[in-house]
Amino acid sequence: MPDFAINSISALGLLLTCLLLYSSLWLALGCSVGFVALVCRSWYRKAGWLCSLSEKKAIFSYKTCIRSIAARATPRFKLIWWRPFAPDSPTPIAFLARHSIAAQPRVFPLSSINYPHPPNNPPYSTMKPLLLLFLLFLPLFSIASQDPHILPRPLILELPSHGGTEPSIAGSAGGEAEEEGEESAELRRLRCSSWRFAAEANNLGPWKTVPADCAGYVREFMTGRAYKSDLEIVAQSAAAYARSVRLAGDGMDVWVFDVDETLLSNLPYYADHGYGHELFDAHEFDKWVEKSIAPAIQSSLKLYEEVRALGFKVFLLTGRSEGHRTFTVENLKKVGFQDWDRLILRGPDDRGKPATMFKSEKRREMEVDGYRILGNSGDQWSDLLGSSLSNRSFKLPNPMYYIP
Repeated sequence: MPDFAINSISALGLLLTCLLLYSSLWLALGCSVGFVALVCRSWYRKAGWLCSLSEKKAIFSYKTCIRSIAARATPRFKLIWWRPFAPDSPTPIAFLARHSIAAQPRVFPLSSINYPHPPNNPPYSTMKPLLLLFLLFLPLFSIASQDPHILPRPLILELPSHGGTEPSIAGSAGGEAEEEGEESAELRRLRCSSWRFAAEANNLGPWKTVPADCAGYVREFMTGRAYKSDLEIVAQSAAAYARSVRLAGDGMDVWVFDVDETLLSNLPYYADHGYGHELFDAHEFDKWVEKSIAPAIQSSLKLYEEVRALGFKVFLLTGRSEGHRTFTVENLKKVGFQDWDRLILRGPDDRGKPATMFKSEKRREMEVDGYRILGNSGDQWSDLLGSSLSNRSFKLPNPMYYIP
């Protein structure tokens, strides 16, 4: 809502509150005047009733009677200041004296005057608690008429400090720094998520390392549930496709698998090398391959077994060198991969070739041999693009490195 609209609503609410308070004051004043008028009327009747006893022998005039009764009544009105609204209206005493019920003077003995309670007129001692009770509850009318929501919200709030003993102002330097830190962390996470999406979609082009500010994000992704979930989705989609294909039955339908980050996980190696933040060191990676301890990607192992059970020929096409054949075979069999049909590695003539060219040439050789490539699974776009493509390709997630 615009600021001018909020200010207008606040001003209107304040005006209404003032009107309600003004009306409450006039109502209280009118009730007070009416109450005092009733009391004065009661004393007026009392005066007339007493003075109507003038059938007895008089010792002073009727006006003297009125004055004596008014003198007795005046101390009871010390707490009430009553004047009617008209400027020329009489005071209570003059009002009593002017509106007597007898036109002519009457006298009666003072000793015969008793002050009994006039009928149908309660004494002032009964009215006094009611008056005090009314004055006690009078402020509640004005309080109830106020709207606590018309005032603007405070712009500065005092909150307890960490110690709990002294108040601190929200938005202090520490709070602002913490808030800015949370905001920058959220923005960095969002930016790194966008970067990973662009890398997986092959929109970045060639890149060598993970950006420095995204190293933590990639580590969390690769070691968390998101990476495993992505792997499972790819494997389930590939398995659904494999089940939908009608094989020729001649043993020439092939499914091609990459090895690294497709069947075997090198995550333990990359955990020691910044999850892709460090430049790739071929010498160090060869040492890792020769250990033959890479774990299997379980979702890919399940897909591998299902594809073989459906009758596909399984060809493994990897960028590893021919010199690592023994280590690769040992590692694959150790973690559960068995009975593949071909294991194709880089020979001496393939060194220096981009992965896209090398794997395209090998798929071309498969087609020349009469094989039909119906499925292809890999973590790099160079595993899937180029020539002699499969009918369907399935890209596994890998934000740690890029192979052209």
